[in-house]
Amino acid sequence: MRTYNTWGEKYVERLPSNSSKIFFSIACLHAILQERRTYIPQGWSKWYEFADIDFSTCVRLLEDTWQSNSARVQWKLIRGLCSSAVYGGRIENIDDLEILESYLRQYCNDEVLSHRWKPFNTGSSLPNSSSFQDYMRFITDLPSKESPAFYGLPENIDRAWKTQKSLEIIRDSKNLHLSKSISSKFDLDSWCKGLNPFLVLWKKLNQGRDFVKMPPVEVKYSGSPISVFFEEEFQSAIYLIQKIHRCFTVLNRICKKIVTPEDRDLALGNYLLNYKTPVTWMDIWEGPAEPTKYLRSVFTKTIKISEWRNQNLNELVQKPMSLSTLFHPEAFLASHKLEYSR
Repeated sequence: MRTYNTWGEKYVERLPSNSSKIFFSIACLHAILQERRTYIPQGWSKWYEFADIDFSTCVRLLEDTWQSNSARVQWKLIRGLCSSAVYGGRIENIDDLEILESYLRQYCNDEVLSHRWKPFNTGSSLPNSSSFQDYMRFITDLPSKESPAFYGLPENIDRAWKTQKSLEIIRDSKNLHLSKSISSKFDLDSWCKGLNPFLVLWKKLNQGRDFVKMPPVEVKYSGSPISVFFEEEFQSAIYLIQKIHRCFTVLNRICKKIVTPEDRDLALGNYLLNYKTPVTWMDIWEGPAEPTKYLRSVFTKTIKISEWRNQNLNELVQKPMSLSTLFHPEAFLASHKLEYSR
C-alpha cells in the first residue's frame, strides 16, 4: 500500500473517521487494480496503465465527500466518477470493465463504514479512528505473502499463470531457434533489398520533421486534464517514433555491413519482409497490421497531435474532432469528462 503511505499522516488525520475509511477503501481499490496486472490474462485481458495519477485524480474529485462525517455517502457518485472519469477510461475490454464495476460495488458501499467490512478478504476490520498510524498498523499486519484471493482470484491462479508463462517461454525458444537457423544461411543482400522500401519510406516521412531528435520532456500535471492528455499523447507519440527510428537505424547499419545482425534484428527484419508490423511497435501502440500503413498512420497522428497541443484548448474542444486521429481516444474521453466534471 505504498500509494496510501505517500499521502502521509498530515493529510489522513485531518479527515473525519468515515472519510478516512472511504479514502482507505479507494486506496485498496487502486492497489487491487494494479496488482491484478501480475496475472494477465487471468487478472486483466491486457496491461492497463493504472498509475498513481489515477488515484490522485480520484481523491481530488471526491474531496467534497471528505468534508462530512455523515453516514449517508453518495456512493453512486463515487462509483460513477471512479469508473467513468478515471479508471474506466483506460479499460478497452468489456469483461475487464465488468470486473472494475464489481470491485467498485465491493469497495464503495455503506458496509465500508461498518466494523463488519474486511478488505482484501482478510479477517481484520478497519480502525474506527482517523489515525494514520492505526491504518499503517493494519497494513503492516497483512500477510507478508500476498494471496491471489486478495484480488478476487482463485488460489490456484499461480499455477495457471506459470503454465501461461511456460508456454510463452517455449514459444519464444522456438522462435529463437528458428531465427538462428535463418541467420546461419540467409542472404544478406537479398534481405536488405527487401527492407529497402521500408527504409526509404521512413526517411521520406521524416523529411522536414525533427521528431526523432526531440528530447524527452517531463509532463507537468498542474494543468487542465485535457492539456495534460495532449502533452502525454504527444510524448507517447515521440517515444514511439524514436523507438521505430532506432530500429531502422540498426537495420540500415546492418545493410551497410557496419554491424553484424543479432537475433532480434533478424526477427524485426523478417516481420517487415512478411509485411507484418513488428510486435515491439505494436506493444506501444496497436495500429495497422501492415507496416507501411502503420508508419504512415504514426506520422499522421503525431503531426495532428502536435498541432492540437499548441492550439487554444477551449476553442479546440468546441470544434468537431476525429477521435481516430488520436493514439488513445479512450484517454481523451476520460480527460474530457474530468475537465467538465469540475
